[in-house]
Amino acid sequence: MIQPECYQYYEKEGKWVYEQHPFWCTGYTFWELHSEAPGLFFHLSRSDLVFFKGDLNRRMLAYDCAAPASTPFEIAIGPMTSSAGAPKIVSLRTITIWSWVSGTTET
Repeated sequence: MIQPECYQYYEKEGKWVYEQHPFWCTGYTFWELHSEAPGLFFHLSRSDLVFFKGDLNRRMLAYDCAAPASTPFEIAIGPMTSSAGAPKIVSLRTITIWSWVSGTTET
């Protein structure tokens, strides 16, 4: 596990970079990134690793309105892995469970 002081070091050294782009606030999915924001796609493709965090980013990345839940991740994210020059991707998501009764499971 990376310690908090490592985050600060990586940020200071420019190894971790956080950037803004108007595309992130559009209604487009990441399937459309290559065509709607080609400059951003090219910029991301130059990264060693791109992190997507959060439920909205996961939904935009996997375009889950068009793919069944059983679709393998590399298929669901489509052009983000299959386009020439596509970056390596990590998608992070946390799940919050409310009113969980200890000792029970749900399928």
